Amino acid sequence: MPAVFRSSAVVASAVLGVLVTVVACGGDEAPEGQGSSSGDPTTPVTQGTETPPSTTPPPPTPPPGSSSGAPGTPTAGCGAPAKQSGFASGLTVQIEGRARTYALFVPPSYDPNKAYPLVFGFHGDGGTGSGIRSTMKLEDQANGEAIFVYPDGLSKTWELDQAAATNKDIKLVTALVDELSSTYCTDATRRFAAGFSRGAYFANQLACRSPRPFRAVATHGGGGPYGLDGEYGNDGTWKCTAPMPAAIVVHGTNDGLGDTGKESRDFYRARNQCKTSSSAWAPSPCVAYDGCAAGKSVHFCLVSGMGHSFWQNGAAATWSFFSAQ
Repeated sequence: MPAVFRSSAVVASAVLGVLVTVVACGGDEAPEGQGSSSGDPTTPVTQGTETPPSTTPPPPTPPPGSSSGAPGTPTAGCGAPAKQSGFASGLTVQIEGRARTYALFVPPSYDPNKAYPLVFGFHGDGGTGSGIRSTMKLEDQANGEAIFVYPDGLSKTWELDQAAATNKDIKLVTALVDELSSTYCTDATRRFAAGFSRGAYFANQLACRSPRPFRAVATHGGGGPYGLDGEYGNDGTWKCTAPMPAAIVVHGTNDGLGDTGKESRDFYRARNQCKTSSSAWAPSPCVAYDGCAAGKSVHFCLVSGMGHSFWQNGAAATWSFFSAQ
């Protein structure tokens, strides 16, 4: 296993206590390609030599909303008329007696007999669900082929240093999956998470901890995931409790947060049994790693000159990746 995971274990125990205030700062409105950097509490990890990307063109990407995997599993909400369509904010769900808020987009063309992918979008520190929706613009790429939910973090942040059983935000995600799956026709095998900044850190935590597994995650300007004391094996790797999703990691060379996404990339690449060799994948400069386990693709987009912001091609890259899973 790469040394990155043992380093993560050491880092986790040293810094998780201060993650709440110093990791993944920044809201959802940073200009594309030039956002300000936020301090990174983690120690950079020295990377090994990479096999350069091959020049073999990537295979054609299926159209947005199509599934290249196993047939979907319709949820209990299928067949019932929609409670709403279009966009709505300020919606609430009860979590342990507390009302948590979120925004929701249901395609105007919603068909109650069609199982839709359920896509979560997670904001950065100081942001909101409605704000990250405006920044990501994933709905434009999906063309009515998915239901999108944008939760609001308590105090506009996300809890990273708690196990799933006590993590208020993982409980929120679990409740939203259950609520929306019983209210709308969703595909239980096609849940996705996309996050920016601290929201990307949280998406990575979900990938390892969520009791409702995700098919793929997309992280933009984030880092991690990190485990807690007692969650690492003797080889230094985190013993994740959730099945590993496919992952696309997007990061700018001038981000200033973390190690330009390489630790997240290496985490997924090792867990999903990928090779270090890769092929070019559109949009450039993204690459797709070779030899990953079935349904466990790992893609990496290291954007030259970009700071801590959401990449101008981030929506297209994210949706192309999600729709191919």
